[in-house]
Amino acid sequence: MKLAQILTASGTFLFMLYVTWVFLKSDDYREFPVIQTKRHADIKHSYERLVFVGDVHGMYHKYEQLMEDKVKPDSNTTVVFLGDFISKGPNSNRLVEQIILNDDVGYDVKCVLGNNELRILYALLNPISLTKRKLIKIKFSSEDFLPDLPSINKNHRRLARELGWDNLARLAAKCGAMWELQDPLYDNFTLVAVHAGVLPDHLGNPPLKEITDMKYVDVNDHSHTTRQKFENATRWYHLWNPLDKKKYSIHNKIKVIYGHDSSKGLNIRPNTKGLDSACYNGNKLTALEYVWNHKTKEYNHIMHQISCQD
Repeated sequence: MKLAQILTASGTFLFMLYVTWVFLKSDDYREFPVIQTKRHADIKHSYERLVFVGDVHGMYHKYEQLMEDKVKPDSNTTVVFLGDFISKGPNSNRLVEQIILNDDVGYDVKCVLGNNELRILYALLNPISLTKRKLIKIKFSSEDFLPDLPSINKNHRRLARELGWDNLARLAAKCGAMWELQDPLYDNFTLVAVHAGVLPDHLGNPPLKEITDMKYVDVNDHSHTTRQKFENATRWYHLWNPLDKKKYSIHNKIKVIYGHDSSKGLNIRPNTKGLDSACYNGNKLTALEYVWNHKTKEYNHIMHQISCQD
C-alpha cells in the first residue's frame, strides 16, 4: 500500500473515532428512549377494528394498496405492524415518516419491533465497529439487548443514517417488543402481537431474543430458542396448538399473532396466526382483522391480502 493510501485510511479511521466520541458524549445519546418490552391496551369491542399486518419490509406502496383496496381503515381502526416493517424494500423512510410516526394518518398505529428494526437501532447506536466490551446495547425495560451482530449489514447501517436519530428515537418510544390487546368485557380475550412468537410459559416476562428472532424451541428446555432447527427442537407454535392451559396457568382465550417466518408463509392455526407471506419476495402482503360480532357476541377475524408482484 502506498504512503498516501495509508495516510488516507488512517485519517478516515481517526475521523470516525472522533465522530463516535462526539456522538457518545452528546445529550441526544443519553436521552435515547428505553423501549418498553411489553405494552398493553384495552380493546373497546363495541366498535373497534384491530388490523394486524405481516412483514412489510419497506414495501410502502404495497402497504398503501392493502389499506386502500382491502382494509379501508377509519378512525375506529387500529393497525398493528408485526415487526420487520422496514429494511429490504425501497420505501422504509416513507413508511416510518408517513404512516407509523404520522399522527394525522387517520387511524391508530401500533408497532412491535422485529429483528431488522433492532439491527437498525444497533447500527444507529454503534456507527462504527467497536470491541465487544464497548458495544452500546439497546435498552429495554426488561433487559439490555444486542442483536445477532454478524447479521447487521450495510443496508441496516444505511437506513440508520437515513432515518436518523430523531425518527428512530420516536420509533423506539412508540413501539414495543410485544403488544397485549385485551378485552376486559369479554373474559379478558387477549390478542398478543409479537414479531417472532412467544412461548406460553413466557407471556409474563418474554425474553427479547425469543420474541424477536425465534423459530424453534427445545422441547425439554424452553430457555433454548433459535432460528435454526436442532436436536429436540420443535416449531414454537406447536406449544400453543393444542394449548395445555392448566400446565401454563392460562385462564383466558389468547391468540398470538406474529410475522418473521416467511419460509412457512401464511400459517393460521387455532391459537397462533403467522402473517409473513413474503411480500418482499413477490408473494403477498397479509393483514388479519379482528372485529366484534354483535350477533354472536364473539370476535370474528377477516383476512385481507394483495399480491406483491408488479
